[in-house]
Amino acid sequence: MPWAGLLMLIEPFYPKAGNGRLPYPLETIRRIHLLQNWFALSDPAMEEALYGITSWRPFA
Repeated sequence: MPWAGLLMLIEPFYPKAGNGRLPYPLETIRRIHLLQNWFALSDPAMEEALYGITSWRPFA
């Protein structure tokens, strides 16, 4: 999978800093989104999983 090309496609639409709190890095959000899809987790469930499953944190 050409990850760099995918990130370049997403970047123009990703929020920029300056209006509220700083957004997470795009690479981190991409990895979290992949975990969320692979394990069929909702946003709150994904947040809990990142707190509870320590092996996922280095990946994200």
